[in-house]
Amino acid sequence: EWFAQGRSEGVQQGRGEGRAEAVAEQRAMLVRQAAVKFGSAAEDFGALLAEVESSKALAEIGEWLLRADTLGELSAKVRAGVGEATKH
Repeated sequence: EWFAQGRSEGVQQGRGEGRAEAVAEQRAMLVRQAAVKFGSAAEDFGALLAEVESSKALAEIGEWLLRADTLGELSAKVRAGVGEATKH
């Protein structure tokens, strides 16, 4: 029984680490895309994304990035959206 519990805890930990890694990669991709679209000023955009913990929210931000005309417009939308909706 203790072995099965330990294995289950290990699997859960591994999944959590995998999700965290995927979210970090998603953030990095969005920063790279923002840099391509808006130039080197997009580096500060990464700090803004650090507050976003949800893969679903980051996907939505990716759509906003496609539609934004300026980095300021995108950043304002992200700032307004960061909160309960983007953290869960």
